[in-house]
Amino acid sequence: IIAFGENLPEKELNDGFYHGKKADLVLCLGSSLRVTPAADMPMESVERGGKMIIVNLQRTPLDKHGIRINAFIDDVMIGLMKR
Repeated sequence: IIAFGENLPEKELNDGFYHGKKADLVLCLGSSLRVTPAADMPMESVERGGKMIIVNLQRTPLDKHGIRINAFIDDVMIGLMKR
């Protein structure tokens, strides 16, 4: 758990950006996508042609770069897993 104002561990931060660059699809679940540097990771994929799906009850700064589903995460994931 990382508290507000704390830095992410360096390895996890680097891994996040590495995988963001390689991802074809990024699922952003329940994040405001406002706290950097983690909020910058999804754009690593989008900038390389990847797709982004945001599931959140509020708007985010990255909504225009992907598809935002205004719903509870559990409802979306349960429906997805049933398919």
